[in-house]
Order: sequence, then C-alpha cells, then structure tokens
Amino acid sequence: MIIALTLTLVTIVLSGVFSGMETGIYRLSRLRLRLGEEKGDLRYILLGRAMRNDSALLLTLLVANNLVNYLATSSVTFLFLTVAPDHAAELLATSLTAPLLFVFGESLPKNIFLYRADIVMPYLGPFLYVVHKTLTWSGIVPLLGLISRLFARLIGAPLPPRQVMASSQIHHVRTILRDTREEGLLSHVQTEMLDRVVNIPTLRLSAVMIPMSRVQAIPLQTDRAALVDELKKHAFTRLL
Repeated sequence: MIIALTLTLVTIVLSGVFSGMETGIYRLSRLRLRLGEEKGDLRYILLGRAMRNDSALLLTLLVANNLVNYLATSSVTFLFLTVAPDHAAELLATSLTAPLLFVFGESLPKNIFLYRADIVMPYLGPFLYVVHKTLTWSGIVPLLGLISRLFARLIGAPLPPRQVMASSQIHHVRTILRDTREEGLLSHVQTEMLDRVVNIPTLRLSAVMIPMSRVQAIPLQTDRAALVDELKKHAFTRLL
C-alpha cells in the first residue's frame, strides 16, 4: 500500500516534469544556454548535449511522459483494488487520475515552464540528459524517429534540415538568429526575412515554382499595341 502510494506521487511529479520540459525546450533562451556552456557549468553542458537534436529529445519526453502516466494509473488502480471491486476500482482510478494528471501533470507544469524555463531547465539538465541517453540507447527513440520520417515521406511533409542539407550548420544559424531576436538587434521585418532564408532548405519546389500551364509569355518583338492588348486579357503585371 505504501509502495503503491509512493509510486503514485512520484509518477505524478515526473509526469509534470516531463510535460513541463516539453514546453521548456522551446522557451529556453539559447543565449543563456550557450553562455552557461562557455562558463563550464555542468548543468548547461548536459542540457546542451541533450538539446542538440530537438526532434529526438521531444520523442524522449513524449515516451517518458506516457510511461509515467501509465505507471501512475496502474498504481492508483492497484490501490483501489485493495478496497473495492474490480469495476468500481477502474472507475474510481479513472475519476481520480484524470484530473490529477491534467492539473498537476499537464496544465500547471506547462505554465510554470512557459514563464520560468530559463530558471528551471538548467537544474533539470542532468536528469534530462540521463533519461534521453537511456531511451536512446534502448532503441525506442531511434525507432520512433525512423517511423516518423517514414510517415513524413509518405504524406509529403518537409524533412528536417539536417537531412535536406549536406551540412548541419543550419542548426547554428537558427541559434544565432534566435539570439539576435532576443537581444533586439534586428527588427521584426528583418527577423522574418532571415527566417524565410533559413527555411529555404525545407521548402519543396512545388511551393515556389509556377507550372508552365499557368505561365503567360509573349514574343520579344511584340509592339506596344499588342502588348497592351495582351495585358487586357490577363491579370499579370509581368509577362515573359
């Protein structure tokens, strides 16, 4: 009984930690992270190593969160089975764990990490690194990553920049752009322009090219009268 109750409390806390870190990895200042790494702070070093591959880290957090949620539900069900019939125990466990996990395992932690990611994330860096490496070495994260890439190919979704480009420097470019945005060195328009340039490797040709069937062209020797007449027929402002 005491072991099951302790397991329930621990798994609910871990659920909140993993859910909060899902938000924290996006809200964490990369500038603070890099400064912490340059200072030699072990917390920031391990956190930076875990965040080198954002997609794999997100899979780690999702898998870990589902595992602790399953353990929390199982332990609560076991507690009620000791005092109630089977069907009543299932209903009571669902009625109790659903609001507990929603409030303390999802909603509240995500709000905390949303506004305090720079403070909380470094302290959880070593723990996150260990969990990420454990699930990666177990093969769960690589397998899920492979499945997600296969589905991305099937539905035509853009692949991650690391697979599209021959170099992985695009990751560092994104970090620099985010740092300059945080420091206010660039205006909103400039930042948006640079973001579009960085995202070029993930674009498909069909998104930017016009099919030949929709292109209207005129001969080079066309005189002014014929050109004006052609412009009246079409809504284009430029003709090939």
